[in-house]
Amino acid sequence: MSQTLESLNLETETGKINHYDITHILSSYDSIPLETAIEMLARGNFEAKWVVSKVLVKYGEKVIPLLKEIILDENVDLDLRCSALRIVEQIKSPQVILIISELFSLTQSEELITLAIETLASQGKECVGFLSNLLNQEEYRIFATKALAQIPHTSIIAPLLSVTKDENSQVRLYSLTALKNFDRTSILKVMIEALEDNSSSVRKEALIGIGLRLKKTQEIPLISIIAPLLDDLNLGVAQQAAITLSKCSHPLAVNFLEKSLISPYTPIPLKITIIKSLAWIETEKSIQSLGNYIILADNLLTLEIIKVLGRITDSKITQDAIAILNNFYENIPPSKNTSEILQSLCYSWKQLKAKSALKYIQEIAENSKKYFNSLEAEKILFHLKSLSES
Repeated sequence: MSQTLESLNLETETGKINHYDITHILSSYDSIPLETAIEMLARGNFEAKWVVSKVLVKYGEKVIPLLKEIILDENVDLDLRCSALRIVEQIKSPQVILIISELFSLTQSEELITLAIETLASQGKECVGFLSNLLNQEEYRIFATKALAQIPHTSIIAPLLSVTKDENSQVRLYSLTALKNFDRTSILKVMIEALEDNSSSVRKEALIGIGLRLKKTQEIPLISIIAPLLDDLNLGVAQQAAITLSKCSHPLAVNFLEKSLISPYTPIPLKITIIKSLAWIETEKSIQSLGNYIILADNLLTLEIIKVLGRITDSKITQDAIAILNNFYENIPPSKNTSEILQSLCYSWKQLKAKSALKYIQEIAENSKKYFNSLEAEKILFHLKSLSES
């Protein structure tokens, strides 16, 4: 074993470590004195540090006192202190919380503080109390909130609820991001209040959280609370409002989406999201809303409607989608009689297995030189005919 260690020491100076040394050291870590491994951590190159870190983790709590000296020494190189912290992060021990506690009183390094917070989060629910106390200190509040948000345990609910109205929008955002994963009435109340937050990121996160509840309920009041955000000045928030409403199949949700879709003041990107949302709802009413708008829409939105109708999977409303596409083709205005729209129609009919559209595809195929690649239309026609004959 001593020969292997000498080989490793030599190779770290030349910047090389062979595969045999790495494998042998990792499998024989108990033969390496801790002091020697710590020295390698301090003096080795990047690859040597990586190998020795794996060794030190295997020692568990035994290595913590030696790493503590490095972590808390302000005269030690920052990279080495960070390396020591990353090793400690992988060891579950109450000692880790004590080390971090001391570190906070010694350092102003944001890199060390950030890594220390991640280390605390890795300790799980055991460090919730310590992190909760850090929430009372403004300089550490955002770090502590971020760490608590990474711990999947109900013990984080109370401390995070206490900072949902913090002055720092990032603190509010981190708290909501974590809280939305818990189904509590108190949390839903906070999410609803956050819809009026002055930060668009917070409003959007609140909508995501409410969407998780809306999946389980058909509550009209909740739908009515979400709907006004379709007019939010921030496009991302407005789009999220549409997506959130798509989690619910209640007719009221469809009404709000349809009203926003036909409004001349609704921006095109939001209209595209609403079209997708109506399709995701997959009810007779939501699909009919798309059918009512397909002629009125500009060509870009008409194309989007045709595409989403082709992706309908609910067998109960597939025929409704086919009927909308058939009716659209029969009454297609000259402005929409474009190769792109006709091609999209053919693909959607194929996806819906629309046998009733055979005559329309035949007509398009016969005139396809005028519109688009005749081979594409003929392939779709052949596919649907084979379905009819089977």
